[in-house]
Amino acid sequence: MPSLLDPLPDDMLRFLRTAADGYAAADSRWPCWQWVRQQLWSEHGLDAEEILGGMPTWEYDYRPVRLGYRGHPIPKIADDVPLSIHGMAYVGAAVPAVRQLASAFLAALTTAAVMQRGIKPEPTQPAELKVPGDDFTRTVNMAAGTELSADQLFSVLSGEPATWLGVGQQNGQWTWDLTNAQLTPYAEVKTVDDYLVRLDVLVAVPQQPALAEYLPPMALPEAFDHLGLAWRIATGEHLFHVPRAAIPAKLTQPAASAEEFESGAALSPTCSILSTSLRKAAV
Repeated sequence: MPSLLDPLPDDMLRFLRTAADGYAAADSRWPCWQWVRQQLWSEHGLDAEEILGGMPTWEYDYRPVRLGYRGHPIPKIADDVPLSIHGMAYVGAAVPAVRQLASAFLAALTTAAVMQRGIKPEPTQPAELKVPGDDFTRTVNMAAGTELSADQLFSVLSGEPATWLGVGQQNGQWTWDLTNAQLTPYAEVKTVDDYLVRLDVLVAVPQQPALAEYLPPMALPEAFDHLGLAWRIATGEHLFHVPRAAIPAKLTQPAASAEEFESGAALSPTCSILSTSLRKAAV
């Protein structure tokens, strides 16, 4: 599985840049799928659906763009095309509006970690901390020097595995329940790259190393039998002067019953013949 820090191919970068340019052109609203698709096709000759289908997808369906998940691979034309923080990392330097989103997200991480650190439970009684979205957004904007709306910040926080725990919306208002949010790994994050390094541990789960493949015990004698048969068909002569190599080779296998043991004992003369034949063939 690729890391979040691995580079993306040019067509995916173009996809992300198109979505970011649409966000800037639409006054900080993510463009719809139809617009992104048409821009990529008419301006660059690229197939948006093919690019979207090839984007890396990590645990929790995390990917550069929050669209085209495994359960819903083909978006509807009116669907928004928001970037994740991972996707913003590739285009934020060129698109100031997207850079502000990423900056606000980093400030939100730091602010929430400070608030969570201040929770003071009793020895036998946990304490809750639920932060109203409007108040939290004002605090984040002051810290980051941004002007995000509460809805914009909610969208970013609810789309990241590091922050979506406890973020909920009801009656047009949202809150962040920081009581049990897992923010310790992100408390010292300063840049988007810092965040991705820590997020990589959570979502870019490495594949289990492939186990070495071992040949079964009878593979070699069976190969000798196949080779001997092929030689006899091609030349009309015997390569080995033994009926079948696999038969005496069974003597090396464990006997699970008395019958198997007696059957193996009956093969001993054949085993001696095979040994002599192999020595002659080697000479």
